[in-house]
Amino acid sequence: MQQHHLPQSELKSQHLVDSNALQSQEYVPPISRIPLDVFLEILSMVLGVMGNSVDRIYSLRHTMDYYKELQRLRLVASAWSTLIDQTPKFWIYVDAFAPEEIWRAAFQKSKKMKISVDCISHLRPPNTRLHQSFVNELSIHAPRIRSLDIMEKDLREIVSKDAEMAGLVSLHVKRYLTDRFAQRSPEISLAKWTPNVQNVELLGCSFNWPDPGWTNMKSLKLVHGDPATIFDTLQLLNILAGSPTLERLILHGQVPTEAPDTTRLPQIHLGALKTLKLNTYSTRGLFQLLDSIIAFPTDQFDVSFFVESTEPPRLRTFGRFAGLLKEKQVDSLSMAASGNYCRVQLGGFCVRAAFGSTLGAGALNALDGILEGIQGSLLREVERVDLTADIYNVVPSLIPIVHARCPRICHFSLQSLESGVSSLFNRNSSSPRWLFPHLTTITLSPNRQLQILEMVGAIQARSEAFKAGVLPAQVIGLKLKVSDSQRVQFEDVIKDVRKLVPEVTVEARTPRGVL
Repeated sequence: MQQHHLPQSELKSQHLVDSNALQSQEYVPPISRIPLDVFLEILSMVLGVMGNSVDRIYSLRHTMDYYKELQRLRLVASAWSTLIDQTPKFWIYVDAFAPEEIWRAAFQKSKKMKISVDCISHLRPPNTRLHQSFVNELSIHAPRIRSLDIMEKDLREIVSKDAEMAGLVSLHVKRYLTDRFAQRSPEISLAKWTPNVQNVELLGCSFNWPDPGWTNMKSLKLVHGDPATIFDTLQLLNILAGSPTLERLILHGQVPTEAPDTTRLPQIHLGALKTLKLNTYSTRGLFQLLDSIIAFPTDQFDVSFFVESTEPPRLRTFGRFAGLLKEKQVDSLSMAASGNYCRVQLGGFCVRAAFGSTLGAGALNALDGILEGIQGSLLREVERVDLTADIYNVVPSLIPIVHARCPRICHFSLQSLESGVSSLFNRNSSSPRWLFPHLTTITLSPNRQLQILEMVGAIQARSEAFKAGVLPAQVIGLKLKVSDSQRVQFEDVIKDVRKLVPEVTVEARTPRGVL
């Protein structure tokens, strides 16, 4: 095959022609050739401001310095810088403690878009106040603020300027502990000032609501603040009555306090509720609230409360809030008892009780009382149980109760200080019937070698019963959770166990709290 080569003189001439053509045209760097609409989409993804998502940009604020990232992108090319400056959605986040030229640029370049304003900085000293120039600018742009994080004392100053925020959707107000001893300020009506807010968090604040002015809220979080302005149950129910679409309710501290016995409390329907979390010291106020709320949280029901007496009050009340958890295909039940604490957890349903004295035998009543309120059909679907207790005599009495309520259990995890517990998995004079007939795997966190040997004996007995056709299933797996020192101490016993049980695994035990 013949190859044709141009003479050297022609190659040189062609090179001069191409060079002249390039010089006659304006050269555009490849990075600037990206179509503007494509570049805008890419930049939006990088900065986390797709559409008008103030919440997304706010979440990124905690993992990177947004405006430093923005500045780096502006330095790539002049076209990028121009586009960023002319695109309002890149400026919808305003940080009160950024340099003044930055927050002023954000107010200006965001144009008429809704903005998110953060006046709470993690590096901010407790006594630092907002600069007056920022307060004045914030008041001017108040109607288009969509999300606001602010300290209570700063919020009071802004409200004093009659800066109504009709477009505010999310409000997060925090109060420093040192501010609680300061001279009390005149009360203000947050509902009047922010009539359309949907998501509210008041952390340690002293605000009071003289009337239920907020309606159609989606999220409400109250953390105990000034004892003089804590809501009682009736006040809280009146607020909730105006928000039947509420999806998230979180109360922490002495919220709510109990209403007088002579008060007739309304029934509140919260059909959209997804999360209900209550952590309170006011037990009577807690039950008043739960008795008045008609709701079935679909994602989470989490209650922690303090009981002064050893007799747990009406613990079965909690169970009805597990109603919709069946749709989540919950198959694992966890229970714990330690000192003066006890806990029952079933998927997103969790109840923790702290008692004024050591529980002792009262732990059994507390755990059984909580279980009693849960629908039987829901417990009958449970296939896994995790039981932890360091109170003597609780586990031996609790295991038969669990068997009666959860007959389909096939995996049992046990952590107990007592010996003799493993014998409950065997049939003997004290246990004339086999517990957990469908059991196939056991997890044990032993404290002594004897506990391992007792469990192996029970497993062997169950295996013989299975071969005889008495049990529908046999235990084929044993998992031992031990510490590093126990692994050495139990080495010989574990070797013997491996000869007797088909599947034996040994895992490191991780420290964990009961609650």
